[in-house]
Amino acid sequence: MGPSIQGRKKTAPATEDLNCDGSVGAEDADEDGFTACEDCNDSDPSVNPNADERCDGVDNDCNGSIDDDTIDALPYF
Repeated sequence: MGPSIQGRKKTAPATEDLNCDGSVGAEDADEDGFTACEDCNDSDPSVNPNADERCDGVDNDCNGSIDDDTIDALPYF
């Protein structure tokens, strides 16, 4: 049985570690809909795999690259 959404919190059977910390269960500390295993910054709800990448020195979309394909970049000619 996989994780389920209850409100905005994810819960897991007592046998699964969805926080990638060795403990069982799951918690979404910033309540953005992603557990720590999925979220590269579980203390900031604006940073998650579904976020738009912005030119701010942060990996907003958790793809491992900072400021790539930003939505607010200025065009260079």
